[in-house]
Amino acid sequence: MVKIIPVTTIDAPENDEITPEKLVSGAGRTKHWHAFSDATERFHVGHWSSGPCELFVNYTEDELCVIVKGSVTLTSQEGEEATFNEGQSFVIPAGFVGTWKSNDHVTKIYASFE
Repeated sequence: MVKIIPVTTIDAPENDEITPEKLVSGAGRTKHWHAFSDATERFHVGHWSSGPCELFVNYTEDELCVIVKGSVTLTSQEGEEATFNEGQSFVIPAGFVGTWKSNDHVTKIYASFE
């Protein structure tokens, strides 16, 4: 029987720090609730959370994001900007280079494939 896996924040999170070379502004502390990785270790699902911060990103994976709490602004290296609020979803394609700004306390559900 295949087990269905809940994607929740019930368990204690892993605490992480954004590396100094990626942190543009803010505290840089994040939380991560990893729920699932497939057998190939290429597909991952969970929750991620941060306080207000901005970080440099260079995506090698495709990622679906669902903003559960807060607001984020993504800015490409070409200067294109998009803001997403609570309840909105978006995909960041592999190859996106720019910044991720958590405008306030943010929690997202992610599903990424590398």
